[in-house]
Amino acid sequence: MPEKKRRLLLIGLFSLEALILFLIFLCLRVGSPGPLIEASSTHTLTLPAPTARLRIINPRGELVVRGQETDHVELRATKRAFGRALEEANRLLEAIDLSELNQDGELTLQVDLPQPAGGLVDLEVVLPSKLELMIQTGLGDVLIEDMEGHARVCSQIGSIAIRRFSGDLSVEAGLGEVQIQDATILAELTVWAGMGDVEFAGSPGLNGRIRAKMGDITLHLPEGFPPEVTLWGEDWEKEASFGDGPDPIQGCLAIWADMGKVSIKGLEVEVGD
Repeated sequence: MPEKKRRLLLIGLFSLEALILFLIFLCLRVGSPGPLIEASSTHTLTLPAPTARLRIINPRGELVVRGQETDHVELRATKRAFGRALEEANRLLEAIDLSELNQDGELTLQVDLPQPAGGLVDLEVVLPSKLELMIQTGLGDVLIEDMEGHARVCSQIGSIAIRRFSGDLSVEAGLGEVQIQDATILAELTVWAGMGDVEFAGSPGLNGRIRAKMGDITLHLPEGFPPEVTLWGEDWEKEASFGDGPDPIQGCLAIWADMGKVSIKGLEVEVGD
């Protein structure tokens, strides 16, 4: 396919995706006309740390995860519900469920909302820093600090911030920026952003891929990082099966900005260069 037609097709597809995500955002943000009454409650919970991993599923609400030297998981959950009257808000608040399941070395914390537009749960979690982490969120910002090992984060709408991380990292963001600071990737790095900028500061390793469909990519790499191992989008497409992103290519850091620019230590590369 000619390059010009290919880019026009990409613009059309990404514009449609942006419209769909925006409509989802409006549906979740807007419940009913008129002012709403809020009801809220806060709960704390302490659980033994699992032996393998912690999985968190939250369809709506902010999530803060902090790693520490501890042998348990501390959870603080703030539930909020909204209704046209206090009775309705309280009824929705009572229906919000936060469940925990510890099975086969995996602890799962899951939020269930009876009406997604009528409630949310903000979570603050303190856990062992070396515990494997798997996160799935719908609408809400995510902050992760001081973790080691393996982490996978998947967010539909909301920003993702990861600070002081060491290990293997996989991030997927639908609508929202991705900011990774002070990171040391030991083996594999995967970052995919639909609509939003990506910023990475640290050591990305030599087996990673970073793609931004509609946004810029900014990299702050350590001194001495070999530029010859950086694989740009055009070469990436030639050397790997291309879809939402190929498998990591051994010995290369693959970078792709479909409709944005890439900046590495002040060196900017426009799309198509």
